[in-house]
Amino acid sequence: MLSVMVAGLLTVAAPDKGPWYARSACEEGVALVYGGDLATARARAESMATSEDVDERACGLWLPVSMAEMELAIEGDDQAVHRKQGRRLEALEAFARDHRGEGARFADLLLEVQLRRVRLFIAQDRRADAVSEARAAQRTLEVRRGRRAVTPTFLYAEAVQNLALAGADWPVQLVLRMAGLRADGARGARALKVLLAKDSAYGLEVRYLARTFAVSPDADTKGPLAYSAELHRRFPANPQLAFDHAVDLLEAKKPAEAAAALAEPLARLTAQPDTWSARIRAKLYWAAGRAALDEGKRHEAARLAERAAREAPPDVRDRVRSLKEALAR
Repeated sequence: MLSVMVAGLLTVAAPDKGPWYARSACEEGVALVYGGDLATARARAESMATSEDVDERACGLWLPVSMAEMELAIEGDDQAVHRKQGRRLEALEAFARDHRGEGARFADLLLEVQLRRVRLFIAQDRRADAVSEARAAQRTLEVRRGRRAVTPTFLYAEAVQNLALAGADWPVQLVLRMAGLRADGARGARALKVLLAKDSAYGLEVRYLARTFAVSPDADTKGPLAYSAELHRRFPANPQLAFDHAVDLLEAKKPAEAAAALAEPLARLTAQPDTWSARIRAKLYWAAGRAALDEGKRHEAARLAERAAREAPPDVRDRVRSLKEALAR
């Protein structure tokens, strides 16, 4: 019975009609990613990437590229993910070049490759390469604006490129400014709103990004808490989404609700202490400790702070240190 169920998950139905980003099989693949089932998502993408249907093949090559952030968050092993992402971007770029004459739905993937490669180079501390790629992406985007066809890929690029200067983490902002890029927040906000209003394979990632961009006044969207609540409600088993929602609830001074949002992933850690990456485990323990402290549960907060400290990689240590300092006061 189990083998039949697994086979059913991995079987890709006959191709839908329409462009790759509108096909239900592609949206289902993205839902697997945000549901935290990365292994099944990778198997689904591998199957689609060998399809004779060109749109299905496009999704099979795009899906692994789009899931790198979740792989980093949930599975860790940054260097391995970065190496895989480099190869995935090369494969998607080659496909897009081969098929760009067949329509904007494929040609626009070249722009997406450039933007995602900027992020990869920044993560690899290849600042000069990131600046060069960011400039190339800007040139591609400017040329693309002169064409009529509008695809979700193009809208994604407009939103990311224009809102990143205001809403992205500081290494991304620094690289974009070094590249001499100027943001048009209103243009980015319009693209974001259109993407949010339409169903496509980009829908979940756009909501994930909108949580970050929502802090920018240019975005004129719902606040971060609304987006994190929506994603956590749909995918409660994803530890990164639970963490994001808990952080937003803590910012809103709702520690009891933050603790409730963390209950499911913490229960899994109790049963399987080594599940997921050390980074996400440390973040979950830190957020739970912060919620406990805000509720006046100092003993529980101290216990969770120690758990976080044992797991914490360098990029989480400042948060853990801050929690311990708060406990010492």
